[in-house]
Amino acid sequence: MPKLIYVGPNRENKRGISSKAYTVRRIDCDVLTRYGSVQSIGGGGGRLHWVGSGPVERRLHYRSKAAAKRAIAKIISRRFTHGYEKLPATVRIYPPIRGD
Repeated sequence: MPKLIYVGPNRENKRGISSKAYTVRRIDCDVLTRYGSVQSIGGGGGRLHWVGSGPVERRLHYRSKAAAKRAIAKIISRRFTHGYEKLPATVRIYPPIRGD
């Protein structure tokens, strides 16, 4: 499952920097995408956690597995043109931290 992350400027954000993650997964003829804001907890990169109520999930259905694979390639290339970078496969994005 490719995981992409973007950390960069955002004028609408109070601090001026935003961090967003995007994951893509194929299940037979379906493509499942998750995207949203993430927060890094700890030093040296730390652990990544989704922010708020969690990621937005979108499921797209295609007629064949080949069409789904082409769609994934297109989605990933589009994210790279928008400044996203690939995360190592071992990096996990954890559920949001719930406050008391």
